[in-house]
Amino acid sequence: MKSSTLQLLCASLIALVVVIFTYIFKLPAKKPQAPENTTTLFIGSKSSQNFYSKHPEYLQGHKNRYQNSFRLSQYQGPSSRLDFVKKSNSCGIQQSTFVNQEHLQGYQLPQYDTFTISSEWCTPRFNAGKALIFLSKEEDSWAIEGYYPLAQDSMGELFLESLYLGEINGLQLNSFKSFLLEPHNYGSPSRFNENKIQKELIENNIAVANDTLFLKKGVYLKDLKAALK
Repeated sequence: MKSSTLQLLCASLIALVVVIFTYIFKLPAKKPQAPENTTTLFIGSKSSQNFYSKHPEYLQGHKNRYQNSFRLSQYQGPSSRLDFVKKSNSCGIQQSTFVNQEHLQGYQLPQYDTFTISSEWCTPRFNAGKALIFLSKEEDSWAIEGYYPLAQDSMGELFLESLYLGEINGLQLNSFKSFLLEPHNYGSPSRFNENKIQKELIENNIAVANDTLFLKKGVYLKDLKAALK
């Protein structure tokens, strides 16, 4: 009788150990965390875009613009974003996830979550195409330091489709400007400040004709990659 009780006890303990180990190994792996003051540079595209609305009555109106819409009270990103939105005329916070399609420099992950303060009109900030994306680590997410949509010339060479070029880890993007293979249609000049248009015209970076702005100069991606090596 004692022998059978002991066998039953041992079997129960073994079963318990198996259950515990099974639970441990089934726990989701923790996402790797980059240290603060870390940056990353990559070519990627937006995979998802959610919105946290300051005005609950506008939630229905965001459905066609964003993948999901939530109340601002459900936001769990960097606290600095939330504090700013509450005190400003911004209508909310946009959460965007970018897929790393070609890593160029810095901390490498398959994808990055970012939080961006929206304008008062709740307009999505990023398109669905490829872009050169420069991020810095902020709390449990990433802050966007530079976002440059990519276009291509008639020979298939990619360039940064932007009038506003910043700095990436000490590299001034403006210093890499060269003439594009052909002028690139960049839409209506009314989107930009008149002083900016005049400055770019003087520097021969753009041309304006028939209420259309054309980029004459740009930063080719191949030239930037060569500088990063």
